[in-house]
Amino acid sequence: MEEYLLVAIVVVILSAVLITLYRLGKIQRDNIIEWLLFAVTLAEKNLGGGTGELKLRTVYNWFIAKYPTISKFISFATFSFWVDIALDKMKEMLTNAKIGEYVKGGEQILENT
Repeated sequence: MEEYLLVAIVVVILSAVLITLYRLGKIQRDNIIEWLLFAVTLAEKNLGGGTGELKLRTVYNWFIAKYPTISKFISFATFSFWVDIALDKMKEMLTNAKIGEYVKGGEQILENT
């Protein structure tokens, strides 16, 4: 009987740890995607249209510099997927006239990544 109790306790503790790690991972991923929104907007402003591959490579280099440890565990395919999410958000934001003006070369609001 004591063995079953011990196994049950271990299972509960392990489940709690795994759930916590999953939640922290999701929070970190969401934070990275928010940062990517900033990065893709800045890349669009700096490099303009028609430079998709160059913008992706630039944002990837910024990502590696900003998140050196995490970047070792994230595949480029996953990174590209996250960038696509950020680009969709950026396109929605471009409907705002001030943001559109900034991206198209207006005000100098953002300076550093």
